[in-house]
Amino acid sequence: KKEVVVMDSRHPPTTTATTSLSSHTTQPPSQNPKPLSYASMLAGPPKPVSPKTAQQPQSSDNNRRSTNDTSLTTIPKPRGLVNRGYTCFMNSVLQALLVCDPFIKILKKHSGKKNYEKTPVLEKLILLAKEVKAPLEPRASYGKPLQAEYLDYLLRQFDPTLYSSAGVKVQSRQHDAQEFLIFLLNILHKELMSGSKKNTEPSLATNDDWVEVGKKNKASSVVEIQTEESPVNSIFSSKLRSEVRQRMNTTSANVQPYYILPLDLPLGSQHSRDCPTLEASLDGFLLPEVLTSFASSSTKAEEPASKRLLFEQLPNVLIIQLKRFTYGVDGLKKLQTYVSYPAELEIKRKYLAHGKSSNEVSRFYRLFAVVSHDGAELNRGHYFSDVLLGDRWYLVDDARIDVVSVDEVLDRLPYLLFYESMSA
Repeated sequence: KKEVVVMDSRHPPTTTATTSLSSHTTQPPSQNPKPLSYASMLAGPPKPVSPKTAQQPQSSDNNRRSTNDTSLTTIPKPRGLVNRGYTCFMNSVLQALLVCDPFIKILKKHSGKKNYEKTPVLEKLILLAKEVKAPLEPRASYGKPLQAEYLDYLLRQFDPTLYSSAGVKVQSRQHDAQEFLIFLLNILHKELMSGSKKNTEPSLATNDDWVEVGKKNKASSVVEIQTEESPVNSIFSSKLRSEVRQRMNTTSANVQPYYILPLDLPLGSQHSRDCPTLEASLDGFLLPEVLTSFASSSTKAEEPASKRLLFEQLPNVLIIQLKRFTYGVDGLKKLQTYVSYPAELEIKRKYLAHGKSSNEVSRFYRLFAVVSHDGAELNRGHYFSDVLLGDRWYLVDDARIDVVSVDEVLDRLPYLLFYESMSA
């Protein structure tokens, strides 16, 4: 069954409103010089270190700085995060976001606020980004691992059962990194829209008098789930179009936003010679499929139909989930299938909803972060990340940091892949 991660799966949207579908457009390039990116502010690639020297002593000083200072403009180097009891799922996701240039720009833009009463999660992320980018000792290759107790606030919001009524952490539990990422993007979206009178929940476009005219002047009825634009949506959110076609009936389509594109994995062994590819998984997700026992909207009789998914709008940052955790007769199971994935990903024109009827071309994306899960079970495994800073890849495993090659990164069994558009 094909599905799209739209918003927090634990709290599905319920509100509806009537809006209209806007056509897919590409933003024109800015005439102003591109500002210096987070990755390009590196002073230079640090020297490779062994795992032993990469293990830094735990820091007891949290360096709690004001969110009003200018430390987001200082030279960054990799910083580890101390695992404070099954927090690797959070640490790995945060490390991926901290090397996402558009995300850092959001934090930098809001770092001068005087009051974070309505945006507490934003405040914690700004503090984290500033500690990661804090000035280091002259001879230090990496900063000391951060304790960052203020991140407990994120955990309390994500899973209140981990804490007592007095706010004391009483237990630790492994969680799904993908679920935490969805939670974080959703809550940031709501916080950044907190000062707006606009509705921040997804809404449903249901104008019965509105249809879309396609090729050969054939009409299509379209229903669209929309969300208000926010800085978070402008980076991570995109739209996927689901079309159902019947020979003698109007084509119907649903358009909905998503943050993460979930791709099924085939059954297979680890690192086999004839391993599947990410492109093949993308084909399987987007190519047409035949629907059986589909009732015609006009005759009510069963008629042949086909369904396909297309990109209505592509994001600036494309996050892909390889669905390694599935339910079977023995309960939750992890798939150890190795999938070949590229450092540069092409989203072909044939996958775009308007690709055949416009001048749109393929879009190319560059890999900048990978979150992997080590272990046979979801609730007993361990998450770590690989991140790209400048032209060098780093393995960031909680407090541990190692320099790795791109070949090592592409040899992982990834769970989440982070790609940034090369044309943005």
